Parts: sequence; C-alpha cells; structure tokens
Amino acid sequence: STAPDVRTCVITGLTNGTKYTFQVAGINILGIGAASAASAEVVPFGKPTAVTSAKVNGILKVKYLLIGVRGATSNGSAITGYKVKYAFGTSKKFTVWKLIKPNGVFNVVGWPRNSTIKIQVASVNAAGQTISKLITLKTPK
Repeated sequence: STAPDVRTCVITGLTNGTKYTFQVAGINILGIGAASAASAEVVPFGKPTAVTSAKVNGILKVKYLLIGVRGATSNGSAITGYKVKYAFGTSKKFTVWKLIKPNGVFNVVGWPRNSTIKIQVASVNAAGQTISKLITLKTPK
C-alpha cells in the first residue's frame, strides 16, 4: 500500500513577528530523502493588540482637543492606523468610527469643558482590527 500524497501541514507554536524558513524531505520505506533548499523567509502575524490607554495631549486653537492613544502592539504586522469613536459626558450616543492618524493622535471639535469624553479605539493591521475597552478621559477646564 502507498501512503497518501501529503503536500501541506500545519506547524503550531510559531511566534508572531519572528522570521522562519522551512525545509522539507520525503520519507518512504527506504528512509528519509535529501532536504529541499530552504524556503523564502515567512513571518506569521495576527491582529494587533488593543489600545490600553489614552491621554489629553493639549488644546489647539481653543476648539481642538488633542488626544493620543497608546498601548497597542503590532503582533507581527505593522499597525497601519487607528479608528476611533467617542461620546461626551453621560451620552450613550457615540460618533461613527473615524479613521485617525497612524501615530494615534486625533482631535475632537466641540468638546465640553470640565466634562468627560469616552473613547473606543480600534487598532488596525493587515490581519484585521482589535477594539479597545471603553476609555474615559477628563476634559480640561
């Protein structure tokens, strides 16, 4: 009897963001054949981790509240951007998701002074996106 023709396999235990090369060899009743040349390097990756914090970076021209987000890691594929939605005070009405700068800084227009702003951030890379928990910040007086 002949063994099935196997051309794929799953390799577990790899670390996202680490470069790997592979070689294969045939095996039959007579033993193991010569190994192939090494494959091109491959780098497994996954969705980025969630943003873990944010802070008010300042006020620009009185009406723009600058907020920066931090804490997301790439998980093997560069973060290509962030999306954010927010609501003021006790409001449950959030804005629609809006794309922000890849550096994680965005501005909010029309913010109430001495209040709170609730934000939720999606960090995005080639594998998809991960949405943060709700983050609440105090707005300046």
